[in-house]
Amino acid sequence: MESPHTDHLQLTALLRELAVETGCEDALSVDAETGFARLQLAFDTEDTRCLLRVEVNHPAYCLQVLNFGEITVPEARYAEAMALANGINVRSRAGCLCVSAGNPFCFRQSVDMAGLQPTVGTLVRMIQVGIEAMGYWGDLLGRVALTRTTAGELLAEHDAATQAER
Repeated sequence: MESPHTDHLQLTALLRELAVETGCEDALSVDAETGFARLQLAFDTEDTRCLLRVEVNHPAYCLQVLNFGEITVPEARYAEAMALANGINVRSRAGCLCVSAGNPFCFRQSVDMAGLQPTVGTLVRMIQVGIEAMGYWGDLLGRVALTRTTAGELLAEHDAATQAER
């Protein structure tokens, strides 16, 4: 089935523009036959270091931004990491934290762009949300992966600190 979008490469053009603006043209891969494109690069801020992947699915006219953190989830801590991710996702307003054993934590956002006119600014804002989320939750992610602290304890701590700030 053909995409209902006549300019089915519009999202890839945005991704290419972002790659040029960031000086990462060589990190862009495009498969015109399937309608998928991906920009993947390492990203560092003062608080967060992550692997950033922006994907375009033209048949679905969808943008997806994935921010992979540095902390890998050990098999033995998978259940607690999943419980923490679920607790974080309930508290989040955008995107979701994804967990799989033996892989780094990932913050994912997917947006159906049908009927919308996305810009490079749209992509940048999605990237910023993911980076901020990974930075905001990074301490808890590290603690659940690297200590014996339970997700319940970490979330209770977080909620108490958040309540105290109000």
